[in-house]
Amino acid sequence: MILVEHILCSTYTSLLIGESIELEAIPSLGNIEWAPGIFLNCDTCSSVTSTPEYTLYYIVSREDNGCIAYDTVYIEVNEPQVFVPTAFTPNGDKDNDIFQVIDKYINELIVLRVFNRWGEMLYQTNDINAGWDGSFKGEDQEIDTYIYDIEVIMYTGKTVKVHGFFLLLR
Repeated sequence: MILVEHILCSTYTSLLIGESIELEAIPSLGNIEWAPGIFLNCDTCSSVTSTPEYTLYYIVSREDNGCIAYDTVYIEVNEPQVFVPTAFTPNGDKDNDIFQVIDKYINELIVLRVFNRWGEMLYQTNDINAGWDGSFKGEDQEIDTYIYDIEVIMYTGKTVKVHGFFLLLR
């Protein structure tokens, strides 16, 4: 929850598209107004919930006995990113043993492919819960840099393609 205390200082917060944030003007005496009044559950309440679709500033004003005080709240809205580890250790210790997409913002994994440095595809799946165990045709692969190619559908409905490198360590 962001508190607009004393209605004197600016406040900043960051969230992902689709997330909500509670905002509160303190003290809550007098007439309160939030501008712009978009993405809010109430634009004249001291406590509001905002679910912004893009980055914006809110200006909150409070009028009490003819005096008006203002404050601003800056809310940065970001697209969720696909998180892919930069290294993994398939050594059987049950800690970081599988290379996989780790992201709570993904609705569907269209494809995860792993290639060696010569472009040979070693692994492919569309199961979000599956991942590469560091082997190919039953043989453990060597410590090296590998290439991934990922395509997902995010919870926002947006299709995202991600390509990059990661290390296999033992």
